Amino acid sequence: MYLRIKRLLDFALSLFALIVLSPLMLLLALAVKLTSPGPVLFRQRRVGIHKRHFTIYKFRTMRADAPKNMATHLLNNAQSYITPVGRFLRKSSLDELPQLLNILRGDMAVVGPRPALYNQYDLIAEQVRRKRRAARTDGPGPGGGARRAAHPCEGRVRRLLRQSHLLRHGRETDRAHLLLRAALRGRGGRRAGGQAMKKAWLTVDLEEWYHLDYLDKAVCRDTGVRTVPQIFDFLKLLDEVGVKATFFCVGEIADEYADILREIVRRGHALACHGWDHSLLTNKPEEVFIAETLRAREAIEAASGASVTGYRAACFTMDREKLEALRRLGFNYDSSKIRFTQHPLYRNLDLEGFESPDDLVYVREELTEYEIPTLDILKWSIPISGGGYLRLFPFWLMRLLLTAYAKKHENFTIYIHPFELTDIRLPLPKDLSLVTRFRCLVGRRGNLKKLKKVIRWLQRHGARFMTLEEDRKERGLA
Repeated sequence: MYLRIKRLLDFALSLFALIVLSPLMLLLALAVKLTSPGPVLFRQRRVGIHKRHFTIYKFRTMRADAPKNMATHLLNNAQSYITPVGRFLRKSSLDELPQLLNILRGDMAVVGPRPALYNQYDLIAEQVRRKRRAARTDGPGPGGGARRAAHPCEGRVRRLLRQSHLLRHGRETDRAHLLLRAALRGRGGRRAGGQAMKKAWLTVDLEEWYHLDYLDKAVCRDTGVRTVPQIFDFLKLLDEVGVKATFFCVGEIADEYADILREIVRRGHALACHGWDHSLLTNKPEEVFIAETLRAREAIEAASGASVTGYRAACFTMDREKLEALRRLGFNYDSSKIRFTQHPLYRNLDLEGFESPDDLVYVREELTEYEIPTLDILKWSIPISGGGYLRLFPFWLMRLLLTAYAKKHENFTIYIHPFELTDIRLPLPKDLSLVTRFRCLVGRRGNLKKLKKVIRWLQRHGARFMTLEEDRKERGLA
């Protein structure tokens, strides 16, 4: 019975992990393909349960001409075969993510001994000699319990045997602990380290779900479903963690949600402008942009009673000409810069002539630009601070990415949308593609709790949360 339950857990965990980590795996596959000639996946024959041979999958970390059926520690000058990307993948253990396919197929288990090469007779004999029954009980696991030690290593074998013994003969709590630890900590879930953070800015794009650029706004708006009124749980969370946020409001909904805007101001948060109707600034004439911006600012100020001096472009589509127009209109800050050229909509805003007195902050005369943070992984800059990526990445992966980010940066900007903070059903069009539907819905349930964990992580690492207006005042810019 236990083995059946364990196999069911292995299947469920591997399937869930494959779905959640598919964007990351796609990026890693592209990195392998673009930086080294040869296949993306490395295939090798290994020995599994009952001495059955199977093909193990990994991201390729060595040149295509490297010997394929020899353990790395037995190669002469093995480092000369490892690719630059492969060095990173090995160090982070991300090369083993494709082994989730092996777990899904039943070749391996989440927890189990490291599968030996079919010709690693010494390791096979050692495992069999030490514990024949333990070697037959559990399938091999991805990386094993202590894969970092060089073979042959007595400590590693003992550790693997203890795990196998616990899984077969231990108490249910011992078994559950091993499985849970492997699922949550086995791939980079160690206690977070990194340098101390200085500041963090939580920003909210106050828009409706039908404002998403891949939806037909007219059709979706007529459904009557609204997500902005569900924002009070989020406001309660901000009170609980002691955080003040900056809300970039779309002008056309300001009058409809005037009571909510006044409540946001009453709780000490800041209001800013997110354009009139969330239309992209790409190819929009400057005179149209100016007219819509003035109209939106007037509507937000009339509905809330607060002064509006900040702006964020829809989908970060700001350009230098419109940024200069904002300055002439009396806006003091903007937050539309993001370095994510892989996205077809986002732009890398030209800030020539701006000074950067601090991380993510750019100043020219009376205008301040706040950048959305990204994490550089090889040739890509990955947004890790909000939107679909915050919903998609599990918190253990977010913690790993935040730790890597904190080693090089001091400040952090979070961006979030109301539809991502509630799990009420969205009546999406039936003809919407599966990819777009997934992009819209993934991770909404439980995202509020994940956001709280991210906030707490930043606070534990020294970050002080404040509104963008408060930051400008603290810098003596207001």
